[in-house]
Amino acid sequence: MAGIAAGGLLASMFMGDGFNGLQLFDILIMGLIAFLIFRFIARRRQQQQPKMAAAGAPYQREASQPGQNPIFSSSATASAAPVINAPAWFNEERFLEAARGHFQALQQHWDANEMDKIAEFVTPQMLQFLKKERADLGDGFQSTFIDNLSVQLDGVDDRADKTIATLTFSGVSKTSRFDQGEVFSESWNMERPQGDNQPWLVAGIRQNG
Repeated sequence: MAGIAAGGLLASMFMGDGFNGLQLFDILIMGLIAFLIFRFIARRRQQQQPKMAAAGAPYQREASQPGQNPIFSSSATASAAPVINAPAWFNEERFLEAARGHFQALQQHWDANEMDKIAEFVTPQMLQFLKKERADLGDGFQSTFIDNLSVQLDGVDDRADKTIATLTFSGVSKTSRFDQGEVFSESWNMERPQGDNQPWLVAGIRQNG
């Protein structure tokens, strides 16, 4: 109702007798109405912009822990040089080979729904996320074949309490050995507590694209 009344007042001012004998009070009223209309339009635009951005955003499944390493951030560009702050004991070649075995073992346990074995490879927070994801797929056995698996080191950060490494796995995922499959790329955030003989655990997984 307020909008209709304001519109009628504007019409009476700019059409017919309302424009004759314009007084200072009339000018103030016109200025106030114009200001209110401007605020209304600006507010409508602000409300619409987030909705449009959300509607156009691609869907990505991502699981990560609070306070994760900045080198695992999605804002990092693919062409950026790896951030390597590795401890003296870190051997990149051995680490990547172990990570490849980590990936293959986790895939097998995932297909077989062996969450108790997956618990040996991931942090407790990550385990809870994976349990929920696997439950959504049902209890049945999943068949997955990975071809052309490659792994690259994206960064290492040696901290006071733990060492964090980020890797990207890529390859072709198939449901049988005979189908064409789908190309995939995903990044892992792995953590190792400081100390001797500590395990590397998966703390975050991000699907790339």
